[in-house]
Amino acid sequence: ERLCKETVIHEQKLIAPLPLELSPSEEHCVLEHMDVFERNGFRFSYDPEKEPRHRLSLTALPHSGSGGDGKKAVQFGRDDVGALCAMLGADGTSSSEGYTAGFGAGLPEG
Repeated sequence: ERLCKETVIHEQKLIAPLPLELSPSEEHCVLEHMDVFERNGFRFSYDPEKEPRHRLSLTALPHSGSGGDGKKAVQFGRDDVGALCAMLGADGTSSSEGYTAGFGAGLPEG
């Protein structure tokens, strides 16, 4: 619980968008829960002209800092988009209640 309260998520903007290949349910999940992804440091661009499953690209990724404070720095990536979708129920299940999805860590909002 202390880890959840003390971990600060930072946002790293990408030089170029990172194209994603998501399942239809994952793509829908990201669009439906964009606020949750943004609170957790993810940013996306959306291109409606592209084929389904390829409409979203990452423009920023979350990370937990430099690691210079003695804590291990964690960089999140494209696989974590799917993990967060699974927590939000894109795989047909529902997430745990009471916290913002944050890859099992129960990261605080904001």
